[in-house]
Amino acid sequence: NTNNMNDWIYSLSSILNNTETIVEKCQEMELQPNLSFQALDTILVAQLAALVHLKEYTRAKDLSRRYSSLVRDHSSSHLPQFLNLWRALKPLFRFHSQHLSDSSVKPLTNAETTSFEKMQIATIYESLNTCIATGGGNILSVFARELQLSIRDTMAKAIERIYDVIHIDHCKYLLGYSTLEKDGQQQNMEEYLFKERHWTFESSSGLWIPRNSPLDGKEEVFGKGCDSRIKSLTKYSEFLERPSLNA
Repeated sequence: NTNNMNDWIYSLSSILNNTETIVEKCQEMELQPNLSFQALDTILVAQLAALVHLKEYTRAKDLSRRYSSLVRDHSSSHLPQFLNLWRALKPLFRFHSQHLSDSSVKPLTNAETTSFEKMQIATIYESLNTCIATGGGNILSVFARELQLSIRDTMAKAIERIYDVIHIDHCKYLLGYSTLEKDGQQQNMEEYLFKERHWTFESSSGLWIPRNSPLDGKEEVFGKGCDSRIKSLTKYSEFLERPSLNA
């Protein structure tokens, strides 16, 4: 009934666990009659965040299309949380649309890799941080913070698959610490990489060594020239497209 539905909506505290179930429940609740805009806003925020955590970007974009008439006008007050989260994630969806398809990964030019690193990843972390700061502890703030962690974990796993070593400055960009380092609530990068990812750090060279690296003195992957840079980001793109197996 309606009371049980409302109780479930406002009891949601995380999209990192039972994520597929959350998506299914939200899709079911969308069809409920006489749904208030406030309830719908919460349902859509939860569903969008859950789909992104699962790396189901096509389904996430389809979700926005279903409500395009309500989110097309950026001044709309009908679905404010959903609109803010959608806008924060648009760089991620743009990268997916430009470079990924069901059948292949399109090659990246050097200019596109620069755009990807400095705008499309850094902007995602920064925009989500804005959602956290302006959310006032509501569901948008909670899920935006979780998506930062989810995207960071995705990036860290990609780095572990692609890199032998990576310079600390480049690592900050990919993990979102270059834009979030002033936020005292953000997890310290060293603590994250040492304790959770079990990486090691060479202070003399400023290089992080991901776990399972061969440690054979190889150059940094992105330091081997444009071809290796493109190849590595293409591998990342392939990784980004894979559905999450742990949600």
